[in-house]
Amino acid sequence: EGEIAMPVDVVLNVYDLINQTPICCGFFHTGVEIMGREYSFAGGGGVYDIAPRSAQDGEFRQSITLGQVASSQVAMSVLDRLRPEFHGDAYSLIFKNCNDFSSAFVKALLNRDIPGWVNRLARLGRAWPIRCFLPPHLKAGGNGGATPAQAPLLTRQPPPATPLFQGAGNSLGSSASSGGRASGGCRGLGGLASGLGARLFG
Repeated sequence: EGEIAMPVDVVLNVYDLINQTPICCGFFHTGVEIMGREYSFAGGGGVYDIAPRSAQDGEFRQSITLGQVASSQVAMSVLDRLRPEFHGDAYSLIFKNCNDFSSAFVKALLNRDIPGWVNRLARLGRAWPIRCFLPPHLKAGGNGGATPAQAPLLTRQPPPATPLFQGAGNSLGSSASSGGRASGGCRGLGGLASGLGARLFG
């Protein structure tokens, strides 16, 4: 008699990439666990598998059971279809990351998505105008970027030297000079946004 296919759980394993107390979003890594193996996506290697809850990219946070698939054979067939799309050079921290792979894998298996908060920060980074402030290594992955696809998530850079407000000021009680108009305005806010972008994504 033929082997009977048994339903298997599809589990999303979530990791913290930094020390954080997320409210609506955060920096997360994910992998999809099926039949004792966890599948994820990274620059260079593409789709890979490891023992569950053992990813070196972060600290394990939680497991979320999302549903069941008819058999492990069905899951492996779907995985093989996804591999060409998620090759190593396609990786981008903002535009095509491990959470995007988890989302695509789970959608193909269960016709549902992973929780929205998992990849919300990356989706914000794709939105206008935030994407305008992204450094080059986050705008392209793999060999298309100026740096390796898996560049550090947060690099330590000093804040920009441009002050928020520029121009001559007057102390209280002194007479204002008509030639000392401040030159900050939108330009100063642009410097602030650049600094924020550098701290979040630089």
